[in-house]
Amino acid sequence: MEKLKIVQMDLGRQKEPLAEILKFFDFAKKYGYNAIALNLEDRIKTKTYPYASDEESYLPSEVSEIVEGAYARGLELIPVVSNFAHADRFLAHKELMHLSELREGEGFHSAGVHVTACPLLPDAQAFYDAYFTEVASLFVHSKYFHAGLDEDFDIGSCSLCKADVRAHGGMGHLFLSHIKRTNALLNALGKEMMIWDDMLVFCPEIIPRIPKNVILCTWCYDYVDPYPRAPFANSRQTDIFAVYEKNGLRYMPAVWCNFTHNVDTFTKYADAYHPMGYYNTVWGMSAEPLLFVYPLIAYAGMLWSGRYKDDPAERMKAAVREVIGVEDPMAVAALARAVDKPYLNRGVIYLLGDHIVRRNPNFEDEYKEVCLLYDLFSLITADNDFVRAIRYRVERAKLLYEAVTLAERVIDHRGGMYKTDLSACEKGLLAIRACVERQYKEQCVLWERYRGGIPREHLDTEQGGVLRAIDRLIGSVREASFADRGLLFMQLLLPEKTVWVGVRVTVEYADGERESFAPEGYKPLAGPCYNIMDKGPYFYVDTRMLKGKGAPKRITVSVRGTGSACLQYAFCVCGGTKYLPTSVAPFGPWHHGCEHLLTNDTRHATLGNPDMVRAMTLEGARKEESGVVIELAADE
Repeated sequence: MEKLKIVQMDLGRQKEPLAEILKFFDFAKKYGYNAIALNLEDRIKTKTYPYASDEESYLPSEVSEIVEGAYARGLELIPVVSNFAHADRFLAHKELMHLSELREGEGFHSAGVHVTACPLLPDAQAFYDAYFTEVASLFVHSKYFHAGLDEDFDIGSCSLCKADVRAHGGMGHLFLSHIKRTNALLNALGKEMMIWDDMLVFCPEIIPRIPKNVILCTWCYDYVDPYPRAPFANSRQTDIFAVYEKNGLRYMPAVWCNFTHNVDTFTKYADAYHPMGYYNTVWGMSAEPLLFVYPLIAYAGMLWSGRYKDDPAERMKAAVREVIGVEDPMAVAALARAVDKPYLNRGVIYLLGDHIVRRNPNFEDEYKEVCLLYDLFSLITADNDFVRAIRYRVERAKLLYEAVTLAERVIDHRGGMYKTDLSACEKGLLAIRACVERQYKEQCVLWERYRGGIPREHLDTEQGGVLRAIDRLIGSVREASFADRGLLFMQLLLPEKTVWVGVRVTVEYADGERESFAPEGYKPLAGPCYNIMDKGPYFYVDTRMLKGKGAPKRITVSVRGTGSACLQYAFCVCGGTKYLPTSVAPFGPWHHGCEHLLTNDTRHATLGNPDMVRAMTLEGARKEESGVVIELAADE
């Protein structure tokens, strides 16, 4: 039996026109793919789910056109709809919010955000059973149905699920029951169930009891050597495919095409076993067309089809030549280098005017390479939409790096660290703003060409966010004077990248005034220079301008969630005076090495329990708060 070679379209995060979907099918077929996964979330409007707007949905008649288009091209078409986590688009509607796992109160994510459907609530089961039935009936030629089941950080929050977890000594029974129930439904509908397997790291004891006809899709967006690292559970490294084969389970590796080191190394690992196929995920792409990742999609397709299997450099150049349509060696080399650089895909930078993650050696090296790429692109004579899309990525990266550099200069000036030429900073920021505005207009033209008629909310949000951030920074420059604001410096070591850590930082002044920063969420302290695919551990200096005018007396840092954050040192500068740690007082159940905060060296304090498995499987563990109070005194 031929192995499945799947490439995904993420329609859940960005709707695409039917014509572009069919073009994508043709492209995938050309590069050896025989299956398309459509990540849908709530995109299909049905009788059971009539709540989303027409402009954000596909009608059943449109889905039929997509289905027949894939069938005519000989492509397996796999719908991806989760009835567990990633249900936020469903649960955002007041008619369905009562189906949420957090319907009885706040979970870990945050108040008012519902991302998980309760697996035990009868009304939720009835809704998803009906919706899955409707969606499955539209995909008449499809053998498979992907039910998601990944990234459920709120599992066991409601009274029904909490009672099940207590009764069975962990979340394994709850998760396995949901797998079995969904599998039985899909089997009755004539479909074979696929799921993501990341939640199994929290309950590996259920692996032998998973139905043998379930297909486990293992996503590991990392460098694989010698074995994959789990996306959670402290990146536990396991020979997972050996485990699945021992238990008679079907499985396949899922790579992220943006990161070719992931594609190459995960494929190498999988080829030593017997996967039923390969799965190339494409996520996001909400603010720009899919053009940028087409060469990367071709790159993985070539590998899985045996082209340049042992020569990734030639494979990348071949993908660029064929997809972008260039032959000049210099242009091929520049485009291949740009396509294969994950940092060109960083998200919007949030320059709030009072906060920056300071540059580090990786930043400096990346910025120099971006500048070299930018100069090379000025020599490329080829001009098509692919080249324009990649040139935009390079130019945007250059602009954002420059904005970080200017923000750092302004913050240092206002904090009394180093004087700078504010007029030059303002001139630089105005030039950056003009370039961003020009890019915005160019992106709108591309949007209309490839997504005409579809709301460009994501593009407007991203570009508008950059412009507003730059405007705030320009305002900060215009009101600045030397040493008019205090600064808080926190030197951070982030030991592991795939955890949810909520961090609260409070600065208290001698006059009793207090100010707090509470960025809850995905590695919040790392800020705009952080990228999920960066290699760890991660060293950063987080700098914030303070509002208080008095002498800082103490800093309190606390952590809760599904992992730990490590603090190496923290101090303040106000009015040109440094306020350094004199004593520390840890609190809460989980802290280690807080005494190291008295010395500015490589040692660190660990705040929060580093065992993510414990946090996910022990009731109440995610809400435990631990931290340290750091007393300060002026450095005479």
